[in-house]
Amino acid sequence: MKQLLQNVSTGEVTVNEVPAPGRGRHQMLVATRASVISAGTERAVLEIGRASLVGKARQRPDLVKKVVESARDEGLSTTYAKVRGRLGEPNALGYSLAGVVLEASEDAPAGPGELVACAGAGHASHAEVIAVPRLLCARVPEGVSTEDAAYGTIASIALHGVRLTGVGLGDVTAVVGLGLVGQLTVELLRAAGCVALGIDPDGRRVRLARDSGFWATTDPAELEAECARRTQGRGADGTLITAAAKTAAPLATALAVAREKSTCCIVGDVSIETPRAPMFAKEIELVVSRSYGPGRYDPTYEAEGIDYPAGYVRWTEGRNLEEVLRLMATGQLRPSRLTTHRFALDDGAAAYGVLESQEPSLGIVLEYPGRTDAGPRSVTLGRRSRVRAKVQRSRPRVGVIGAGAFARSVLMPPLARSAEIVAVATATGVSARASATRFGAELATTDADELLARPDLDAVVIATRHDTHAAYVIKALQSGKHVFVEKPLALSDKELQEVEAAAADAPGTLMVGFNRRFAPQVVRMREALGDRGPLMISYRINAGRLPRSHWTRDPVIGGGRIVGEGCHFVDVAAFLTGAQPSLVSAAALSGVSEPREDCVAATLMFPDGSIAQIVYSALGDPSLPKERVEVLGEAGVAVLEDFMELRLHRGGRIDTEPDKRDKGHHAEIAAFVESLVTGRQVWPVEDMAAVMRATFAIRDAVAPGAPMPASA
Repeated sequence: MKQLLQNVSTGEVTVNEVPAPGRGRHQMLVATRASVISAGTERAVLEIGRASLVGKARQRPDLVKKVVESARDEGLSTTYAKVRGRLGEPNALGYSLAGVVLEASEDAPAGPGELVACAGAGHASHAEVIAVPRLLCARVPEGVSTEDAAYGTIASIALHGVRLTGVGLGDVTAVVGLGLVGQLTVELLRAAGCVALGIDPDGRRVRLARDSGFWATTDPAELEAECARRTQGRGADGTLITAAAKTAAPLATALAVAREKSTCCIVGDVSIETPRAPMFAKEIELVVSRSYGPGRYDPTYEAEGIDYPAGYVRWTEGRNLEEVLRLMATGQLRPSRLTTHRFALDDGAAAYGVLESQEPSLGIVLEYPGRTDAGPRSVTLGRRSRVRAKVQRSRPRVGVIGAGAFARSVLMPPLARSAEIVAVATATGVSARASATRFGAELATTDADELLARPDLDAVVIATRHDTHAAYVIKALQSGKHVFVEKPLALSDKELQEVEAAAADAPGTLMVGFNRRFAPQVVRMREALGDRGPLMISYRINAGRLPRSHWTRDPVIGGGRIVGEGCHFVDVAAFLTGAQPSLVSAAALSGVSEPREDCVAATLMFPDGSIAQIVYSALGDPSLPKERVEVLGEAGVAVLEDFMELRLHRGGRIDTEPDKRDKGHHAEIAAFVESLVTGRQVWPVEDMAAVMRATFAIRDAVAPGAPMPASA
């Protein structure tokens, strides 16, 4: 299928052939009929794309902060690889469209063949076929045109702003900014029985509002006078800022016309820097609208399809979408009057060119040929040149399932240097094609089963979300492939038993991405102190706080932080002692701001008498290095400071071995590729399983409701 994409590095917009999406559990497959380019929002996206690296940094200081944090935690080389991978990933444009349902989920708002409006950046993209969560879809009523319905999401943004402003019948409301959202806002205010007044510096937009029967001006003083005239000097009962500006001028205008104790709602992207005096004098309530209603950015609502009860949250983003479609059906909302340009999808680059030109524009509609099927979920990118194919014929042929940021930046670069990446399967066609192109793969697909069925693959690398690891490992082993899977190997003991059974019956080898055991300094610690009697190991992890909504916290999808990350540290202890844990105990810190499993102390006992204590904490401070390992044994002491410096204390002397941060990712990939050539298991599957079982024991010991340790 075809999709409109932006190159993040250069800002160039192109139409590309990408694999069609698969339908997730709570998703619908929709064949797009029309989508809308929002001039304000998408012009801002273009500007960021066109900017230099420094320019991008200035416009997104939040991402710069993440880069700095990554450099501190992971090192410069890993961070550089992540940034390069992100800049190489195309940006899927668009967030508002209408199309025909191809496949529907349970409890879907519409069935196959019905017209729906769809919402959401990353979902309702400018593409021939999309996979969209069912709660981000609404059936289009009879009598509403496809083009009008395509504006549904943008109209929902306007509606949510009106709701937050709290205005109603008879209220005089000022709208600052008469772009696409502003024009829809004044229409919605009229439908709500309000008196809508508009202002915009662009005379053409003012005339458009006037032609539709609204009072509008380009002069702030004139707006202030009109508000005073219509309210007997009280001022506007509510104000909405729907402009996009790099200054606080729109906010200043809104505050000037507002009455005392009214609400000012910021919908557009404007600066909020403003003098305190006018807000203080009128005791203005300032609110910022978040997209198109409750549920937005909540993975429980959007991804898992769990709706909010109407008795508690009457107007969700999905119900706002239904309401604007109802208003279109009654003739109270006419978005297509705002259309200034129409382009075929194939001319999408020219459509975005209008945004960057001086040509006046408002609503830009993309029209689609009207597919009746989703199309193939795979794209063949062409054969390699004969010379290159001849050179690489003896190299292992590998398929990658899951090409997220970690896989693209950490796993795939070293893998591509020592093996041939033949196929890439990932959830979105955009990511699959981009990753396949970057690493020279022949096949890009959104269907992992097609990759697993290829007889020409020697091995599969699995880097998907945690809840899919065990199932993919079992399928890959049963198809005769060697398997590398990112940690964790499984999320439950039942899954783990199934993986062990598959590994026992399969001809291929299995390796888990416990990279730290391959870190050069950890290997050096074992060489210096291992096999010489019991060890006392202390491993402190300054893990840092993680947003409560992060997917790894979900016990079903991510398994939680202990299983998702803690298994790394259990494995290091097992590697240093050369044995499986024989006894596990753990306790969680209580009475703190972070969840129990984010602040855990675990003790592992080993058959030779070794003891390892793991302290994993979300408390602490970013200035403290993330990881510190201290090992005491008969042969001396080793201290590893955040994989940057190893100190060996032996015979009264200290040998210091500084190095660049290396957590073993390259070495683990090299070991995996070597195992493909030799056919030998890198280390026993039962040892990998023992690490996971010890990790499960830590998780279960600190889970809510688990018995507390006995008091002395």
